Amino acid sequence: MAATFSGLRGRTFRLDLDRRDRELLLLVALGLWGVTFALLNLGLFSPAMEFPVERALRRVVTCGAGVAICLAMVPLLQHAMQRPLAQRLLIALAISAAAWALHLGVRLAVFHLYDPLWGPLSLDVVGEALKGGGWMFPVWASLCLLILTEARTRVAVATSAEPPAIWAQQGSRRVRVAVDDLLMVAAERDYVRLHTRRHHYLVRGTLKEFAATLPAGSFMQVHRSAIVRLDAIEAMERAGSVWRLRLGGDLDTLISRTKSRDVRAALAAQPARQGVSGLSF
Repeated sequence: MAATFSGLRGRTFRLDLDRRDRELLLLVALGLWGVTFALLNLGLFSPAMEFPVERALRRVVTCGAGVAICLAMVPLLQHAMQRPLAQRLLIALAISAAAWALHLGVRLAVFHLYDPLWGPLSLDVVGEALKGGGWMFPVWASLCLLILTEARTRVAVATSAEPPAIWAQQGSRRVRVAVDDLLMVAAERDYVRLHTRRHHYLVRGTLKEFAATLPAGSFMQVHRSAIVRLDAIEAMERAGSVWRLRLGGDLDTLISRTKSRDVRAALAAQPARQGVSGLSF
């Protein structure tokens, strides 16, 4: 079972449940419905009836259906993990209510389709049926969200260790552009152009979106239409009344007047690189 999540810096990751997660979910579902089966047969949630053996056998069927419904809820709850916490809880409650209604239908069918044990089907019978184990579904959803949250944290930590990348269209195929290969990101109307030493790629988006996701310590917005990689700067030159940055791969861009002081401070803080002369301002 897996769900895809959007990560920072244009990445996505899948919420894969490993064997331990799947076994834990199965054990929790079996345990909850095992407890429910025991409590129901003690008469705590339903009125006392005759035929206790046959009633218990039918409850094996309804509790087994409860386990199946709980496990069927897992993929839906996985997708809910993409939402903010408040929406996640509301979705979990909605799924629990739907599961409760489905299980109620199963219980009514098991106890009434063949040799009814609850008497003629009526609103009173349905009301008594509502006293069954439906409360188990919100409990299950809560426990399931806790397990999925732990799995999501584990996946996110593992994903954060991977080199960040951006996916860009190149002709009829999509290519992976590593953030470490970027020299400059330049705005072009509703698109941005990603510049590397060998290629450039046009990606739909805004410079503001990229500025919010690129590593702040490695990249800096030097103009309203350009973000540059700081360690790719080879020279800072006068261009009339403004400054110009020269990057690797014959790239260059202007620095806005309001950014020039910040750019000089950032470059001064950069460690010296072999083969690149120090920058003077």
